[in-house]
Amino acid sequence: MPKRQRETTIRVLLQYCGVSIVGVMRMRRDRVCWLHALSLWLLALSSTGAFGQCSTPAPISAYVLNYSFEPIVDQDKMSLRVTLEFKGGASGRIKLELPSEWAGEKHAENSVTELKALSPDTTLINTESPSEKQLQFPPNTVIRISYLLVKDWNGPLNSTTRFRTDLSPEYFHIIGITSLVHPELDSFKVVNVHFDWWRLPPTWSLATSFGTDDRCQSFHGAWHDAVNSLFVGGD
Repeated sequence: MPKRQRETTIRVLLQYCGVSIVGVMRMRRDRVCWLHALSLWLLALSSTGAFGQCSTPAPISAYVLNYSFEPIVDQDKMSLRVTLEFKGGASGRIKLELPSEWAGEKHAENSVTELKALSPDTTLINTESPSEKQLQFPPNTVIRISYLLVKDWNGPLNSTTRFRTDLSPEYFHIIGITSLVHPELDSFKVVNVHFDWWRLPPTWSLATSFGTDDRCQSFHGAWHDAVNSLFVGGD
C-alpha cells in the first residue's frame, strides 16, 4: 500500500472514531474503532516481516482451530482463500456458522463464496438460514473446509462499510466476526486458534490483533476474544 494511501486510510478511520492521531491511544468508547486505528497505525510503521511455512498442531477438538489464508489476485480484484481445520466430535454432526449480522452490518455471509468440504466423506447441508450450515462427517475425524472471502460491496470506506470485508490487490482489511467461518462455539469457551499467513506476498506488512509482521500467529483464550479480532495487511 503506498505511503500516502496508508496515511489517508488511517486518518479516515480515526475520524470515524472521533479522535486525532495524537489521541489514538486514549480511545475507549469504541473498542472496534480502537482496533482499526491501532492496527493500521502499526501497519503503516512496520517493516517487511519474515516469512516461512507455519507448523500448526493437529486439532484435537472443535476448540482447536487452524486457519490459513491465501490471496488470489484476478486482474484488479483480490480475494482470500481461507482454509479451516478442526476436529469433529462423536456425533458426526456439527453446526457451521457463517458471518451474519454485526455492528449494523447485515448479510455478511455474502462475502463467503465457494464454501466446500475438503476432508473425506464430509458433507455440507443447507439450512433455512443462509448464515448456517450443517456438517456431517465420520465421527471423531479432522474436518477441513475452505471458502473464498470476497469484497461484496462498492463505494467508499465509511460508517456503513467499515466493518465489512475490504480487499484489493494492494491491501486487505478484515474483521474476524464478519469474515471467519467456524463451528458453533460457546463465546466464553477457551480455544486455541492458529492463523497461517505465510502465503502473503513477502513484501507485505501484516498487523493483526495477535501480532505484527509474524506470519504464524496464535491465540489462547475465550472464543469471543478470538473472533472479535482485526487483520490488516498490504504493500
